[in-house]
Amino acid sequence: MTENKIVVRCTKTSAVLLVMTSLIHAFNINDVLVGLKTGDIAPAYAPAIVSVWIFASICMCALAGWLLFLSSELRKYSRKAWWQALVIGLSLAGFGLGCWLQYPKAFYLLYFFILGMITTLPLLRYAKHYNI
Repeated sequence: MTENKIVVRCTKTSAVLLVMTSLIHAFNINDVLVGLKTGDIAPAYAPAIVSVWIFASICMCALAGWLLFLSSELRKYSRKAWWQALVIGLSLAGFGLGCWLQYPKAFYLLYFFILGMITTLPLLRYAKHYNI
């Protein structure tokens, strides 16, 4: 039973951190607006950048909600929830590591890798309990 608590707690931890990340990201849209006003971002790209910025914040929050929902199903040893959480964790880790390798000076990208690992490692460690 302890294994299940570890999986659920790690999933919830990732979800809470993603919610906080989405809020911080949403509030930092001011940086984009300043970049538009100062000319650092070309006006032709303004609609795309602003809409992608807002969409990314919403998606991070939705992903966090999905993880929170899955955590209750993981508690019940749901195989489907295990697979979904694994896909989310691997996607976050892949995104974070892949982007960081492309842009190594952007250390904040490793944050997504860490979130993915917080979700993925316990799922893989205790996969046998989910009949995988």
